[in-house]
Amino acid sequence: MCHADASCSRVLSSVLLGLRSHVRLDTGASPAEFLFGTTLLLRGEFFLPEDISPDPNFFIEEFREYMRQVRPVPVAHKHAKRAFYFKELHNCSHVFMRNVAKKALERPYSGPHKILQRVSDRVFNIDVNGSARSVSVELLKPAHFVPDNLDDSSVPVSNGSPATSRPLSSKTYSRRRVTFAPGSAVRSYKTP
Repeated sequence: MCHADASCSRVLSSVLLGLRSHVRLDTGASPAEFLFGTTLLLRGEFFLPEDISPDPNFFIEEFREYMRQVRPVPVAHKHAKRAFYFKELHNCSHVFMRNVAKKALERPYSGPHKILQRVSDRVFNIDVNGSARSVSVELLKPAHFVPDNLDDSSVPVSNGSPATSRPLSSKTYSRRRVTFAPGSAVRSYKTP
């Protein structure tokens, strides 16, 4: 660069702008005209008068005012899953408890266990093998029982005949012939 007394970073932008906007003598056009099809407009903002010296306090005050207005954004935990609760859990008498450490071919739930006391909405006391144990509702699943006094009159009795009047038929519409390997019990079968 031809400016020996100026720092490289100060004059680099001017030099690059000049390289794009200078007119070549052999073509009569600038590189910007070749690229964009028009000349670059050199605006007056690029050239500052010599008597203006920027005051750093002005920029610092603007920055301080901006930082006073900045407020932190509340953090949203999107990875945290909400626990699933069964609706029937607060009305049932027995529950299944999820086993924490599962081995291969082991049942995931133990029980049914009787609910002794509902300590809070999230903690139940249940009877596990004769001892009371406080368990979180995240590990519990309601147990549903079939009542023992099931009335036989409520169950419809079937007389053995089909409900429809037409007979059941098993028709096949493909007329394919199936042949088995030699030595098998059935040699061939043809569909009707």
